[in-house]
Amino acid sequence: MSVSHRKINEAGFAVVDLLVAIAVAGLAGSILVGLVTFVERSRAETTRRDREHEGAAIVERVLRTLLDSAPPFVPGVPLRSAVAGDEQELTVTSSGLPIISLPQAAAFRLRREAERSRSDVVLTWVDDKGREQRTLLAEGVSELTLAYLPLERDPSKGPTSRKATWRSQWRAGDGPLTALRLALRFGAASTPRVFVIPIEADLPAACLRNPRQTGCLLEGFG
Repeated sequence: MSVSHRKINEAGFAVVDLLVAIAVAGLAGSILVGLVTFVERSRAETTRRDREHEGAAIVERVLRTLLDSAPPFVPGVPLRSAVAGDEQELTVTSSGLPIISLPQAAAFRLRREAERSRSDVVLTWVDDKGREQRTLLAEGVSELTLAYLPLERDPSKGPTSRKATWRSQWRAGDGPLTALRLALRFGAASTPRVFVIPIEADLPAACLRNPRQTGCLLEGFG
């Protein structure tokens, strides 16, 4: 083989090596970009889940505080008459809400407010000067559903142990309200987060573990 042919072959191999190196570098770069993208998405997903978990915890804590600070039972007055609501909105007349530094009594309303870009869970009330106040509890909520668990009483027989069923509305005079159920769905999540908040009765563990069931046999009655 002549010297010129040898040089041509060497140059050809050098070009091939260069192309292979470029391809490997490109593949490595693609892998690196993919890893960075995956990490960023994972971090964003973790942040989103943390934010949703925090929002759900805040809503639950506010609800518990509201119900705990509602006027107590008064003979001759329907139990928990200060609580009213339907599937979309809850109203509680409270003696104050320390969680937001509000000492005076007020009627609080918890609901989901939908805007064009998102929907949030908000708490509103009218202060002692007649001004409506509003505080945001959770962002990006696609569903807020409330349900109420009253206990029917037979005046002739006293308290009963019949299974109480969840209702979509609650009004004064419906009977003693024993629990409140809250379902929160964030964004496009397939399932909501469900909380059962006992009020007047001790709910059995089975009811707390399975809050979607239609009713609960309440302990401490009958």
